[in-house]
Amino acid sequence: MTGNLTQTEPIALIVDSVPIFRYGIRQLLEDGPGPKRVLEAEPNSDWTGLLAEHRIELLITKHSRRHPISNALLVKIGSEFPQTTVVVLAENLSDETVSEVFATGVQGLLGSDCDSCEFQEAMDKIHKGEKYFAHADNAPTANGSSSAESLITKREREILRLIFDEHTNPEIAEILNISRRTVDTHRKNLLRKLEVRNTAGLIRYALEHGLLKIAN
Repeated sequence: MTGNLTQTEPIALIVDSVPIFRYGIRQLLEDGPGPKRVLEAEPNSDWTGLLAEHRIELLITKHSRRHPISNALLVKIGSEFPQTTVVVLAENLSDETVSEVFATGVQGLLGSDCDSCEFQEAMDKIHKGEKYFAHADNAPTANGSSSAESLITKREREILRLIFDEHTNPEIAEILNISRRTVDTHRKNLLRKLEVRNTAGLIRYALEHGLLKIAN
């Protein structure tokens, strides 16, 4: 377990067996609105003791085949530590997993392979007191779509449409109820994925490849 802490500061606890994964989550938390002090723990350690020992505001834990976290434990954490926001990163985002984890009362569920943009969006919503559960809206377009469609997520298509409709980043953030930083990250991802340099290139690519259609 790592982290130099004081009792007065809100703390995040990251539970995972892979150090580089914990490091990546730590870096993302530093850019977000939540706690900046971080503890790290291995899944097979007595990490639940840290919840009682410290003021843990945010718990991020992975649910995987190798290190599953039981729904009973999630319920227990919610009951005994109501001040702790719990976010689960699941290896398998099946409908069954989503339903079961949702029923435990946790505040967030993402795929463990989510990108930094979705993670930031989830943290923004959770920090506002909302819940965030990954679902089809955050996944790439389904198989059978065109190659251009398969490059971007439904959320990115929403932002692309709003850019086309001449909305600014602050306006898009307000419409979608996400932070300006998250909108900016989505925009950068679109430029990178579609291999264009600016907004004009985004619009041209989207029209040429059927990602956007001009209303009659």
